[in-house]
Amino acid sequence: MKFKLSILGVFFTIFSFAQNATISGTVTDKDLKDEALPFANVTIKGTSTGATTDMDGKYAIDVPAGNHIVVFSFLGYVSKEIPFIVIEGEKKTINQSIGSGSVTMKDVVVKATQKGRERESALLLDQKNAIEIKQSIGAQEMARKGVSTVEQGVSKISGVSKVADRGIFIRGLDDRYNYLQINGLNFIPSDPNLKTIPLSYIPTDIVRNVDVYKTFNSSLYQDFAGASINILTKDVSSKPYTKVSISVGGNTITSLQDHKISNDGTSEFFGYTGNNRNLPTEFGKNQILQYDATSLESKKLFNSSWTPKITKAPLTLGTSFTNSDSYSLSNERKIGYLFNMNFSNNYITQTGQRRNLNSSGTAFKDFETSKWSYFTQKSALATINYRKQDKYNYFLNLIYIQNSENTIEESKGENTDFITIDKPFFLRDTKYSENTSVGIQQLGNIIFLDRKFILDYGIAATKGKNNVPDRKLLITEGVGVDAKYVTFGGADPFRFYSELDNLNLNGKMDLEFNFGDEINNKFKNSIKLGYNGDMTDYSFFNRSIRTKG
Repeated sequence: MKFKLSILGVFFTIFSFAQNATISGTVTDKDLKDEALPFANVTIKGTSTGATTDMDGKYAIDVPAGNHIVVFSFLGYVSKEIPFIVIEGEKKTINQSIGSGSVTMKDVVVKATQKGRERESALLLDQKNAIEIKQSIGAQEMARKGVSTVEQGVSKISGVSKVADRGIFIRGLDDRYNYLQINGLNFIPSDPNLKTIPLSYIPTDIVRNVDVYKTFNSSLYQDFAGASINILTKDVSSKPYTKVSISVGGNTITSLQDHKISNDGTSEFFGYTGNNRNLPTEFGKNQILQYDATSLESKKLFNSSWTPKITKAPLTLGTSFTNSDSYSLSNERKIGYLFNMNFSNNYITQTGQRRNLNSSGTAFKDFETSKWSYFTQKSALATINYRKQDKYNYFLNLIYIQNSENTIEESKGENTDFITIDKPFFLRDTKYSENTSVGIQQLGNIIFLDRKFILDYGIAATKGKNNVPDRKLLITEGVGVDAKYVTFGGADPFRFYSELDNLNLNGKMDLEFNFGDEINNKFKNSIKLGYNGDMTDYSFFNRSIRTKG
């Protein structure tokens, strides 16, 4: 009897398996030109049977024979239901493309695209399918890792490191050897010491994702040795979105402690100097050199002081405001905007020793050095987007990045190499600098003849200004009321003014020609032709004004 029951159980198991069939296929993302869609949900309606697509968008589900409905879904996308019939042992292929709807889900169209581009899985898939070597980090991953600037975000990519105040190092090379693009268009810095705008100046609030190219490809400019970094700004939101953030911070060395500052500007807290540090007209661009001013005249000509002010360093402040919305127009057109602005500041106090030794081990320079710095960073992004689904997509971007640095550095001690004196040597270097970059970009994507021709283009202009108004270097024998100016050997106390203006014009154009059979809404063959152009003009002016001994 037991033997018969066992045989019956075996036949029942075989019969049960024989009733099952298999459906499999690939799920693609309609909003990303039918790229494979990983982590999509595939379920059999009315049952708990289902699967999740892998990194290649593939799935497989065992189902019993009969009539069923398979449901394809993904967060933020329109679900798709497909009825099907299978017989015993059949293997059926069901491929499906899903995306945001054009009518019933209009409010999700842009948001779905944005989230798709920001999520880690989409960036990994894009990196996998890319023909060039690149690494990417998106807004989703940067938010998860708690970073607030692009510099912090890029440092999370393998092979990229951040070194103190020297910025980002890629392949062992710093910012002087890296190249920066925003939305695929050049954005040159106003600081002549740098090749790229420091990535710490760019907040993640305006970033969709960052691509890092460590090797050259035809779509990049050749002007880099470390890496080319492309920052893609956020897409316009599909419905009203507002974000306001305020942060404060401090440290025990600087915050609420005595802090020296050259407070000569009209809006020093916000990092704008105004006119108080302007070069007097007597020493202006159109004046002849070697102008001599008397002591009394000098006092009237200059508004700024040689003596810094002492104040209590407050807590640092960070603020951010973002607002975005879009509106539906007739004929499936849409217009939207995004506006973001950021402000942050920082107070830093540093103290230490500076000592130079000769070959016998004797110190010929032995200083106690103190440095007080106040930094501000401001940025703004304004975007207008006008598009029609599957026809065209236009962007107009206005980008503003500005930073200021107000620094006082003092050194005092022995300096027998410079001059033999009984009194201590004293040096005070007072420096204020502003770096401003304003850029305008117009980008577009136009689709012709049912995606057989796709034109991508972009044009941009960037205006930069590096301003160092009234840098003052004071050198004395002794400190305080007994101090005497050191006025020989080319080391006289001086004032220094400089302005560096640059204007950059650049553009790009790619024409993609698709032909051959179309499989899953994707052409089998594609040819792309492109052109990049870049032009920069520099203008520099400086004046040095020295004391008379």
